[in-house]
Amino acid sequence: MDAFDREQCIVVHGDPHPANALQVLAPRAGAESGYVFVDPEGFLCEPEYDLGVVMRDWNEELLAAADPLSLAHEYCELLARESGLDEATIWEWSFIERVSTGLYICAYGSSEHGQPFFKQHNTCWDSARSIISPLISLL
Repeated sequence: MDAFDREQCIVVHGDPHPANALQVLAPRAGAESGYVFVDPEGFLCEPEYDLGVVMRDWNEELLAAADPLSLAHEYCELLARESGLDEATIWEWSFIERVSTGLYICAYGSSEHGQPFFKQHNTCWDSARSIISPLISLL
């Protein structure tokens, strides 16, 4: 995706992490089996946004990897392939989500829990430089 296109937007969940996924215990219309997401934030955005949030939460696995950047790209490629969505846009949202979540957690006084988001961000910095540089120039 070259730029934000409102026509491509959908209502996203906004916070699709494992604690917001509940197993379906009794079949019902639209959720016969598997899992459903609960506690949505629900806002209009590119569909890739929710997959960027999913990538945000893989810090532990990525930081433990011998080559975290390659593994992050593999995760992103898998999400794009399985969803049919744009890989670059998923990657960009995951970068934004990782940094903003780290800042949010640190702002609430938990540097210990916020730091892994920044450590993973630093691993991906070279790939993201083209995204961030234009934003920094606006400041």
